Amino acid sequence: MARKYTSWTKVVNAFLENKRYQVQDETHRQVGNKLKHFSRKFGPSDPKNLTTQMFRKWIRELQLTLAASTVKGIQCTCRQMFDWLNHPVAAQIKGDKIVIPEKAIRTYSDGELAQILHWCIQPHAIKGHRRSAVYLLIAATSAMRPGEIVRLKWENWNFEERMFRVMQTKTKVARFSCVTRSAAIVIEEWRKECAAGQQMEWVIPSLVLPGQHVFPGAMGTRVKKLGKRIWDIDQFNTKTFRSTVARRVIESGGTYEDAAAILGHKSIETTRRFYHRIKMNHRARCAHDKAFEGL
Repeated sequence: MARKYTSWTKVVNAFLENKRYQVQDETHRQVGNKLKHFSRKFGPSDPKNLTTQMFRKWIRELQLTLAASTVKGIQCTCRQMFDWLNHPVAAQIKGDKIVIPEKAIRTYSDGELAQILHWCIQPHAIKGHRRSAVYLLIAATSAMRPGEIVRLKWENWNFEERMFRVMQTKTKVARFSCVTRSAAIVIEEWRKECAAGQQMEWVIPSLVLPGQHVFPGAMGTRVKKLGKRIWDIDQFNTKTFRSTVARRVIESGGTYEDAAAILGHKSIETTRRFYHRIKMNHRARCAHDKAFEGL
């Protein structure tokens, strides 16, 4: 190993400090959360004593209590740390793979989507939820990721074009993202309210930290409660809007290239795999309904 550390705790801290200047704050936090699992198990031990067998055994133990996707994320993050440290385990676990079972991808029905959008543009309905309504409108009509929405700035909003320039993206490539006409009107009204309140930087400002954008997790928790209370939708989240937009784009005659551009996918193949699961879920449901029609 090129770098010398006396414990894994020190390795983790040094790795996170190195990562701080390479990734966005939200990604850095996620990396830290993944490595917390590793620190709990190996923190005080000497890095030189870690073997491939020990690491693989720990990964198998995690699979008994955590979701496969979570364990895969932890494994990949640990492998990155081992590579950075030049630890011999890195090369030995390079081919290790964790199979993630494909789950059904949920999309909102046309009725559910119409209810959500109708609520968001009704001033008498949203009352004290104006910020949440704007957040939901952007998510539902643009298919942006939650982390992209909370980092939008007013300087990148164009009302005439109904368009945001998304500067901070998961793929690190800026793109343009449109919203519907009704959504644009509400967003523009919200911009004027923010200007009156001297909050002219972030589109979704924090109510706790002046001058900062809202934290993605906090906004996610807030809209999840709204979804259950107002529309009685279990597991309501903004990520489902992305799959809903993908379905509507393809079914309305759009191409995979169109869907990839809207969703912000770096590769069209990602969009193809993503939509294939949505399409098959929809076909299975339609086939089931037809089989039991009239009963």
